[in-house]
Amino acid sequence: MKTCKACGVTVAGRQARCPLCERPLEETDSYYEQDYPAVRSHRRYRVFFKVVLFLSLIIGAVSLFIDYISPRQMLWSYLVVAATLYLWVSVLFALRSSRNVGLMVLVQILGLSGLSVLVDYLTGNHHWALDYVVPGMTVLGSLVITLTILAKPMHFRDYLLYQLVIALLGLLCLLLLWFGIPQVSWTYYASGFYSAFTVLGMFLFADRKTKHELKKRFHF
Repeated sequence: MKTCKACGVTVAGRQARCPLCERPLEETDSYYEQDYPAVRSHRRYRVFFKVVLFLSLIIGAVSLFIDYISPRQMLWSYLVVAATLYLWVSVLFALRSSRNVGLMVLVQILGLSGLSVLVDYLTGNHHWALDYVVPGMTVLGSLVITLTILAKPMHFRDYLLYQLVIALLGLLCLLLLWFGIPQVSWTYYASGFYSAFTVLGMFLFADRKTKHELKKRFHF
């Protein structure tokens, strides 16, 4: 019998890696089979999260109040509230989907893009967020998924849909350029070309089962 110390499961057979976390299994002399691995209780963390949530609400409320009664040169309190919300969303998604790299990357792309646009707007609207951050985040997110697929090729299908969604976001960014919203065009062309080649590579290197699954999902 072999045991995975990370997951606490016992695996029979000649398998060398854990089917859950893919870490190397260790030989054990015990033939005791545990039906369910030990699960750590998260109750002790609930109080901590409640305290942090309460402090976050206080910080946001105090920031809004101070910004309201002080001379308004910049709505800095909105930045504090937006950054706090982004951190909470990031932490919650990281805790709930720690194994889902694709979903975490997608959330970070949307969150950081939205936060950067808000910061740029509240600090004078210099267009650095729309010109560089938004197209750059799509390229970076797609690159992270590509490297993850190369590192874990057996999970190609799991990340395929997220890769496709991020690539489509890169192509949709060209609509902003079409309407003349950004002031820099080469970043959007680079993002669009990278996204197009990413989609092309996905269909070229996908196996028959993956292509068949894509056809079923998108009805073509």
